[in-house]
Amino acid sequence: MKLLKYFIFLSVSFLGQAQHYSTIEYSVREGLAQMQVIRVFEDSRGYIWSATKGGLSKFDGEKFENFYRKDSLKFLKIDDITEDSKKNIWVQYTFRGYTKFDGKSFTNFIFSQANYSNIIEHKGRMLFMRNDSLYNLTNNKIVFDGSTCKPAYGGTSLCTDNNYLYLISNHSIYFLDEKNKKIKQLFEFSNSNQVERINKYYLVSLSKKVFFTGFSNQLRKC
Repeated sequence: MKLLKYFIFLSVSFLGQAQHYSTIEYSVREGLAQMQVIRVFEDSRGYIWSATKGGLSKFDGEKFENFYRKDSLKFLKIDDITEDSKKNIWVQYTFRGYTKFDGKSFTNFIFSQANYSNIIEHKGRMLFMRNDSLYNLTNNKIVFDGSTCKPAYGGTSLCTDNNYLYLISNHSIYFLDEKNKKIKQLFEFSNSNQVERINKYYLVSLSKKVFFTGFSNQLRKC
């Protein structure tokens, strides 16, 4: 497949002084499903996936392929897009669950309305949080992982460094103690009102230290 030669900038604003780059704008005229783009994700094969308010778009560097509810996409409001090691594409719906796309067909995992985290692969399992409990999807079946944490006060996001699974809520950062199947608190914010958007996009693990941001652009370590 032809490698992508351009960065796609969709509704991005820069704070402070920024350099100016040449950009290409893609719209419905070029084949994008809809102009309001919520998430952009590049998969392992170089395809760019865009979650819009009107459908899911896949871009190969030259043309778009779009997916809609008529293609078995369950909902149009998508919060997140990710990929597993088998090259399946996963989308997360607001408060309702997930859809897996294997390149040919969609498989939906739709639940009653609740707080759902992003879905993430950790040590071969696709994991997600529903309210304060951790679940995994095994052979397209939902299995309770046996792990719970304190109420998340606004929902939980997941991220992994391949060694540990981290859970980020609006008041604390947790990690999964897999040996004892317990979720333990790693860091508690002194004032939950300070937290802006602590989630998987703002947390990394480096040399057994966890770095995160979200406090008025400050970088912190725990």
